[in-house]
Amino acid sequence: MRQCRVAEQQLIEVAKALSLDVRVLVMDEPTSALADAEVQRLFKVIRDLTQRGVAVVYISHRLEELEQIADSVTVLRDGHYIGRRDMSATTRDELIGMMVGRPLRELFPRTADDDGAGREERLVVEWLDLAGDRRAGRAALHDVRLSAHAGEIVGIAGLMGSGRSEVLQSIYGGYARRDVKIRMSLNGRPYRPRSPHYAITRGLALVAEDRKGQSLVLDNTIAFNAGLAALPGFTRLGFVRRRKLRAAVRDHAAKLRVKAPTIDTTVRTLSGGNQQKVVLAKCLMTKPSVVLLDEPTRGIDVGAKAEVHELMNQLAAGGSTLLVVSSELPELLAMCDRILVLCDGRVTGEFSRAEATQERILDAAMARNGGAR
Repeated sequence: MRQCRVAEQQLIEVAKALSLDVRVLVMDEPTSALADAEVQRLFKVIRDLTQRGVAVVYISHRLEELEQIADSVTVLRDGHYIGRRDMSATTRDELIGMMVGRPLRELFPRTADDDGAGREERLVVEWLDLAGDRRAGRAALHDVRLSAHAGEIVGIAGLMGSGRSEVLQSIYGGYARRDVKIRMSLNGRPYRPRSPHYAITRGLALVAEDRKGQSLVLDNTIAFNAGLAALPGFTRLGFVRRRKLRAAVRDHAAKLRVKAPTIDTTVRTLSGGNQQKVVLAKCLMTKPSVVLLDEPTRGIDVGAKAEVHELMNQLAAGGSTLLVVSSELPELLAMCDRILVLCDGRVTGEFSRAEATQERILDAAMARNGGAR
């Protein structure tokens, strides 16, 4: 199971629950790591169960899913009951207001009005091949090509197992060098991925898909986790300048609105949204020019999601390049300047902001009609 991807673990967990003869089924974020096609299959299963008399309690931060699957919705905030609504008699704006305690007008704050034309190419992958590994649940990549400009947000879409996360990990140096064949440039110079440490020193940062398993030391503090990747910049003669490091962590935690009593709070005790903010703080403290984001809003509430989107917008406005993998097509469509689509480890579509639609992306993700380039 440890070798399975997060999305595969999620599906196996759902299968385990469905194997039981249940009358009440509680599902806690069952689709947080699933792409749209897998989500629709799960919804069909849920509808079949409810028709057979099974009661389903469905916990989710994805409001568009509630509109499809829920008969009624109950809202909690900070451990308190806020209210209950019939789904047919409420609106998304009303639910968001109940969830965050204030009107939230802009969930997707992308303000760019161009596709990076005229700006320097920050990241160029001329070709990328990756050897697959079934035991590790790793998809193979074949002749993947992409580019991203300064100040541009480029999305990567595809179904589960299409190779989306593998593209980011390959660029970041997350795999053995013998398994990766790549020719790429970073900031106008030839670049060869060697290791995550080498990537960090060259201005790359990665927000991994599995924050608990790959990005955080859960039983340590906010200060420890946020400062971990940036330690060389706060070290002198082999000693960490703790006061300066802690001041920098406090500054980033405040900017990202991490909700915790102090930076000495254990990360395991934080909510998913605040854990993700700690991961983002860890990346930003290295001052990257290219940020790789793998499911940056998976399993976090709508308020934290809006804050992550606003941060993405600010990074792009400041000239950073963002490469974003997401299973949520509305997120990619609203936040990205361009979207690449993968199917079976190959790029089967590339769409500008004006060209991209859910239908065209799904066609390319299933390699229907040949996609678009």
